[in-house]
Amino acid sequence: MRPCQWSRSDAALGYSLAFEAMTTSTRQCRCRYIDLTHEGGCILSPRILGLRNPPQAVRELRVGDETILDVPQIGGIFMAVPGWVYGEFRYNESNPLYGRDDVDICHWWRMQGGTCGYVKRLEAWHYRTTDGQHDDYDWYFERRVAEGGPA
Repeated sequence: MRPCQWSRSDAALGYSLAFEAMTTSTRQCRCRYIDLTHEGGCILSPRILGLRNPPQAVRELRVGDETILDVPQIGGIFMAVPGWVYGEFRYNESNPLYGRDDVDICHWWRMQGGTCGYVKRLEAWHYRTTDGQHDDYDWYFERRVAEGGPA
């Protein structure tokens, strides 16, 4: 794998503390997403393990030598986004505190003709799994439901 050019603005990477990469080199992982996002014009994530309701792929496509699982949306736990997007897309400031930014950016991206997907061969764990977080942080999920979010 070639060295990653961190100075270029082809892609923006965002990931939460709930993200646990399952790769020998997190730096290599990040570089690979930058390359794939630039090459394929996709918003990408590794397959996230430990989700209660993981999105189902609607098709598979190839970007370079990788298989991408096209899913309706990917979560904000990890997103590699083409850098130019943030010059045009604007987050909805009226979103509830629990989120929806990931839903909005994926919807906007698809309206532009883009694809959101998982890189099939790359995996990461959702910290403590969705069920584990429900057990540990029940107060957060109660608040989210009170604000109109999913249970």
